[in-house]
Amino acid sequence: MSSSVPYPLEGTAGKRHTGSITNVIFSGDGSLIASASHDRTVRVWNAHTGQHLFLLSGHTSWVNDVAISANGQYVVSASWDKTVRVWDVHTGQMLLNLKNHTNDVTSAIFNPDGTRLLSLSWSDVLLWDVKTGQILFNLRGGHSIAFSTDGKRLITGGHKGIRVYDVQTSEEILKAFPD
Repeated sequence: MSSSVPYPLEGTAGKRHTGSITNVIFSGDGSLIASASHDRTVRVWNAHTGQHLFLLSGHTSWVNDVAISANGQYVVSASWDKTVRVWDVHTGQMLLNLKNHTNDVTSAIFNPDGTRLLSLSWSDVLLWDVKTGQILFNLRGGHSIAFSTDGKRLITGGHKGIRVYDVQTSEEILKAFPD
């Protein structure tokens, strides 16, 4: 029985993860795949040919999450080394190494236009300006994060409930299942 996949994403020796893959994602236009791994790296692949494009390295612990901005400019990685790194998706160059979390970073996502970044650790949620690396505000942690489709609100979820915040003011505008 033949495989319907015409190419292997694992590539040849030296162009594959050496640890478990923790997350994968397509770019918004479907042209790229990014993968995060316990081997402390992110890899970027051409989604049409399977060609390995970049190895993004520098984390000192597991990489838990990876995302690609909707504008197709950036890759973000979130690691248990308590850092979030922003990379240029076209060159593989690290643009920002964000070190303000106090615990392992479990998730990172971009807002819809790619100008803001939300990162989550066990103790805090940080909203960043992608161009400057400046923290715009800090919220208490949770287990899950998301932006609204218009990018004006963000949501956090955890064992004590769901909270919705205004991205411009950091004001909590909704609390469900309050603690």
